[in-house]
Amino acid sequence: MQRLVVQKSQYVAPGTWKAGPRRAPEPRSERIEVRVPPSLHERVTQAAALRGQTLAAFVTAAVNNAALQALEDAEVTRLNAADFDALMTALDAVTEPHAALKAAASRYRARM
Repeated sequence: MQRLVVQKSQYVAPGTWKAGPRRAPEPRSERIEVRVPPSLHERVTQAAALRGQTLAAFVTAAVNNAALQALEDAEVTRLNAADFDALMTALDAVTEPHAALKAAASRYRARM
């Protein structure tokens, strides 16, 4: 099933992320410290070794990916085709404003 991703007034193809221009790497001046159980430390160390990365590089990449995903989840609305069609139909419908909307508009104009 094809899904549409709407992000900040842009249409983005499903499964893609609009990356900005490449920037020079920032200096690494900040620290994040966390205590983890020995089993997690061992698992992460092993995973880093399998990827041919240092523990710091592996953890930095994993945390960055998780942060980007959390931000994308908060900023992106995903709709399946049927829901997208229903949204477009609702947005395209020409309707007269109801009494509550007219009253809200009047209050807004009175304040401005």
